[in-house]
Amino acid sequence: MNCRGLHVLLVCICIASTSVAQQRTAQDRFDDAVGYAYGYSLSISRMAQRCQELFPEFATELQTELDKWATRNLDALREIDLQWRAYIERDAAVAKLPQERYSAEIEKAAQASLSASFEKLGGEASTFARSHCQNYPYATLRNPKLFLEARLQSELDAFRSCQATKTCKNIVRAPQ
Repeated sequence: MNCRGLHVLLVCICIASTSVAQQRTAQDRFDDAVGYAYGYSLSISRMAQRCQELFPEFATELQTELDKWATRNLDALREIDLQWRAYIERDAAVAKLPQERYSAEIEKAAQASLSASFEKLGGEASTFARSHCQNYPYATLRNPKLFLEARLQSELDAFRSCQATKTCKNIVRAPQ
């Protein structure tokens, strides 16, 4: 499974499923964008962390590159986190669950998905998993096509469109 496939798998866990109508509202697009953007950004760091745990010999380089990636993507990460927290607050209220419990359930599902992804790589100790982790800084963390502003352009545009038009519930205005 390539990196993109892994990210899609992790993101699917994070997106709340809704019935798909022919006409999608700005709110629908916003909700999907929040879930996908959060799941994608989380999967980048979680994969690097998992690789560090499994292959300590790569840990220093992975952490250095993950820190650089986070710095490069700081504005987008802040915007995603801001919208995700508002989304969780609203969704937890709809689900009638405490926010902490709701967040913990999403986290548990994301961890299970990550473990399943490594199993699909042939098990955590496989040669393929090792190769994937060794190449992760080059294939993902340093790849400009995977920087959040580029990779999540349509999702970030959905946030910004809702902010500009005020057409979405619970949109949080990013500080200027």
